[in-house]
Amino acid sequence: MTWYKTFNYSKNPLSIKPNPEYGLFFENKNILQETIEGITLERNITIKGPLGTGKTSILKRIIKQYGGKRKIYYYNAFSNKTGINYKRVLQKAGNFFSRLFSIQSKNVILFIDEAQHLEEENLLELKNYIGSHFKSVIIATSDNKFKLPKEIQEEFTVQLDTSNFTQDDTVQIIIERLGTNYEEILSNKELQNLFDKSKTPRDFLLRTEKHCQEKYQSEEE
Repeated sequence: MTWYKTFNYSKNPLSIKPNPEYGLFFENKNILQETIEGITLERNITIKGPLGTGKTSILKRIIKQYGGKRKIYYYNAFSNKTGINYKRVLQKAGNFFSRLFSIQSKNVILFIDEAQHLEEENLLELKNYIGSHFKSVIIATSDNKFKLPKEIQEEFTVQLDTSNFTQDDTVQIIIERLGTNYEEILSNKELQNLFDKSKTPRDFLLRTEKHCQEKYQSEEE
């Protein structure tokens, strides 16, 4: 029997797979709300933070919230090595007739994930579309050294950071995942040790899940 079924969980509560039942890693830092407010005010936003700190989850929550209400386009620069064709993006973000007649939409919200993989020239092209076609552009990166080209830096007035992973975050994650009686499964000392070895929330979840597997498998044996 898997460790979590021993405690009457139907699914692995420490899984790193996206699950709408659980909040964001950094919900208590109001990053999601700040991003939404920035979009509402038609501002351009940068979100920095290492892999595993919840940037993509934030973007997907916003896409889900605005889905069907606004024109949204999500682009992952790591998965797409060819760069962004902004004209094509604006056509895709429109309705059937926009795509049929190659009409460029306006008031589009553009999400660029893992933006450090884009060429500077491709990023500079944004200047031709910000304000006129893109209502708000959100750029996320896991590279702490990443900088936007100087020519467009002033366009991005909201800067957010998900890299400040604290022990309070681990408590929030564990209570949400395991409940307030989590000490029946993990002691605070165990959580402290796991936190000390972890760099990101994702890393913490992976280590904690592995720890539970080993702990309760050995007990069964």
